[in-house]
Amino acid sequence: MEYMLTRLEWLVGPDKIQTLKNTSVALFGVGGVGGGALEALVRAGVGRIVLIDGDSIAPSNLNRQMITTHDTIGERKVEVAKARALSINPDVVIDTHDIMYTEESYPGFIQSLHVDFVIDAIDMVTAKLNIIEVCQRESIPVISCMGGGNRFYPEKLMIADINKSHTCPLARVMRRELKKRGI
Repeated sequence: MEYMLTRLEWLVGPDKIQTLKNTSVALFGVGGVGGGALEALVRAGVGRIVLIDGDSIAPSNLNRQMITTHDTIGERKVEVAKARALSINPDVVIDTHDIMYTEESYPGFIQSLHVDFVIDAIDMVTAKLNIIEVCQRESIPVISCMGGGNRFYPEKLMIADINKSHTCPLARVMRRELKKRGI
């Protein structure tokens, strides 16, 4: 019998589908990069996703953020993202935190989420650094997205350790600051 994940199951097998269903991911930022990440997580059958974003949808988001429509202008991003995720996969558990994360404002926050993975898709350098620091200390795998804006050749993007990044001004700052922190 066919269901939402039938074709993915053909590709990866039923055991991997169950692994995805049992996986919990925290997603910091549901804008341009985060909205695409959310879409992929939901469509892959990840069982629990924690959304963290303290912003609302603006007209300038329409051309670059997957979760936005004219009807959602002014609404809170985490609520719109949650509704979109549930419209794709009603079985996914979505927790939302309508906050702009900083360690100073929310100490111990990441640890309290009890997740298997973290995706950092935010712009604020201090928060990005803290997310990476906490994840490393707590042995939580983290993917931190660097500067993809104003790029014309997405095929040149790469997934790698930040030490292997080049030409991205944000990654340059992150490398320098992480090195200062012994990471």
